[in-house]
Amino acid sequence: MKKICACVVLFSLFSFIGCASLEYAQRLRSREEYNSEVSYVYGKFIKTYETGAQSWNMGFILQNLATGEKYGVDFVTDEKVYLISTVPGGYQIVEFIYKWGQRTVDRQDIRSENIIFEVRKGQAVYIGDWRGSVETGKIARLRIDSIEDNFEDTTAEFRNVYASFRNIQTESVFQ
Repeated sequence: MKKICACVVLFSLFSFIGCASLEYAQRLRSREEYNSEVSYVYGKFIKTYETGAQSWNMGFILQNLATGEKYGVDFVTDEKVYLISTVPGGYQIVEFIYKWGQRTVDRQDIRSENIIFEVRKGQAVYIGDWRGSVETGKIARLRIDSIEDNFEDTTAEFRNVYASFRNIQTESVFQ
């Protein structure tokens, strides 16, 4: 298990910043059928929070390097593998986002982390097991605690949960 980075963002509950809306990638259901014409990205994107902090959320934005198209991915409270479909191509994780309900209240540019990868048609790329946490008080603290490389375990779970994807070619951004 490898920790890649730890990021902390602090901001006041009352200092909302207006941001343009963003379309979010939908987590595919376990009964989803494999489509060899698209590409897939998977991992675990888990948040924990204190009582009273359920309205806070976090995520990140994937950007297609050729088209500029962006996919938002929200963190969830379950520990299950998270799969989205994408257009084949090169991608970069460009921003962490912090939200109150469905409204984005802060963004942190992370292009300097150089999380860049290629997804080919019919392939799935593992981008890590991300863990974040939310603490509240007078100031809300949203934090990316770790990005871990659990490729073998998460890929085994992915193949078990998504039955029609059992034979898909997988790669990891960590290799």
